[in-house]
Amino acid sequence: MPRTFLKFIFTGGSAALLNVLLCKIIALFLIYEISVGISYIIAMIYAYIVSKFIVFKPSQLPQAKEFGRFVIVNLISAVVVWTVSVSLYRIIFPLITFDWYADTVAHIIGVCSPVYVSFILHRNYSFQRQK
Repeated sequence: MPRTFLKFIFTGGSAALLNVLLCKIIALFLIYEISVGISYIIAMIYAYIVSKFIVFKPSQLPQAKEFGRFVIVNLISAVVVWTVSVSLYRIIFPLITFDWYADTVAHIIGVCSPVYVSFILHRNYSFQRQK
């Protein structure tokens, strides 16, 4: 498990980096809240592909079911990421007068917040191996 978790961290880290970079680009054209959502969806698709081939052993589930489960776990995570990111950026950071790249810092913290729970859910549900 430790090796799989490290692969998951690396994969998640690269997806998080993609997420944050895309968010910065999309935010040039759309409001912050929407850019967080769009960048999350794109990074999620990337994470599924990489997780399927690098992190987890084949699940033996039909691909559509496996992807559906991956999306369910990520929808749960997305609520956490969005809530943490937006709460920090719109409420907490203004209260403590934190303004050093506040949107980026909030988003990085948000993206990192569900990592362990996501790993457990993906391992035991999304890519669950049949016995």
